[in-house]
Amino acid sequence: MVPGELYFELDCSLDEAQLFYALVVFLWERKTNPVAKAGPELDDAFGGDAAAIISDLTMDLDDLW
Repeated sequence: MVPGELYFELDCSLDEAQLFYALVVFLWERKTNPVAKAGPELDDAFGGDAAAIISDLTMDLDDLW
């Protein structure tokens, strides 16, 4: 897959923006380290082991090619 850029605007609070950023950072880290752990803010938001929950809900699109 060829890298690209994505720009968008979301109306959200600062807390929501920080949580979204934490999610993006975790997904990026997991791309290079399959055993990467999510931060405590994601664990709190997901009510448990965020890394396991997110892994169950997502897939890497690069794996489809």
